[in-house]
Amino acid sequence: MKAQILETYKPSIIEAWETMLPTLLQQSTALAPMLHHHLHVVGKMLRPSLTVAFYELLQSNRSTGSEDLSQVIQAALALELLHNGTLIHDDLQDGDETRRHQPTVWKQFSPYQAINAGNALYFHSQRLLATLSLPAETVQQLSLYLANYAIAIIDGQAQEKLLWPKLQEASEGRIFPGLVQEEAQAFYLQIVQKKTSALFSLPLLIAGTIAGEDPETLAGIDAVADPLGALFQIQDDLLDLYGDKGRDSAGNDIAEGKPSLPALQCIYMASTEDATRLYHLIQQPREQTSHRDIGWAIDIIRESGALQHSIDTIDRLRSQALQCCRELPLRVPSTPLADFLDSLCDTILQPIAHLYP
Repeated sequence: MKAQILETYKPSIIEAWETMLPTLLQQSTALAPMLHHHLHVVGKMLRPSLTVAFYELLQSNRSTGSEDLSQVIQAALALELLHNGTLIHDDLQDGDETRRHQPTVWKQFSPYQAINAGNALYFHSQRLLATLSLPAETVQQLSLYLANYAIAIIDGQAQEKLLWPKLQEASEGRIFPGLVQEEAQAFYLQIVQKKTSALFSLPLLIAGTIAGEDPETLAGIDAVADPLGALFQIQDDLLDLYGDKGRDSAGNDIAEGKPSLPALQCIYMASTEDATRLYHLIQQPREQTSHRDIGWAIDIIRESGALQHSIDTIDRLRSQALQCCRELPLRVPSTPLADFLDSLCDTILQPIAHLYP
């Protein structure tokens, strides 16, 4: 089973999404303009497609009724609503003005309404999950997963503000880490495994729960999703610097002062002068950061070896995810799932394939 098969699920998911959307907008009259603005441009639908693909793989030895599959798709859409709620808030917190090649909600309307719109999607997600036509204990478990991982995402977002303060300027003028390099990377991974990996855990947990996998298997899913989500985030960090994220310019993470692994590692790996300059560039207000500053940062991250270090970290996380996948006590052979996840990694990393030798 190849990751390209995710594309085969996308039409049916989009059809269900477009069927759901008018009802959702009718339930949120005052918020309808903001929600329509954000939701009418369909994203990659990666997580809903992953949910359905994983479910069908777990059901490969059993017949799957269309009614069961429709419930999986509904649960997958609940996850996509949660994801979009986090994006609206993330854009506001980071000051991003463009997403999916259009103005972000806070930019088009206001920060006030962006908060309302993001909050509404959190609860629309919960309501859609709560109305599944599945056994009550299954719905309760799925609702608990959604709530727990939503809290993890928010906690990870809050922790982002704690990383850079852990780096402090030493008296000799060099940026001296309050954490050694390995500790700093571990802290970064802890943040993204809450904020980003949660949205990879949920597709696997939703699919596994509806498919009736046992608690041991479900407990092991985080061990697969944590490195998978982390490598997704690191490629996103690199895409911001060396690719196209559908925003108005490169280097937004630097301008916003967001933690990113390439910038973090550059502070450890660059010369004293360059590390100091990059650190202060990250700390200064966004409006004071010029395109020339960003261009310099992009170059020094590459020249310092931090770009290659980030790629090496991605490769290590990929191996970790696949190994954990092979160790899952599934009722079906684990090799097809591992092959699928390996191909999924290829799909995730395609936007930065040009960075590989």
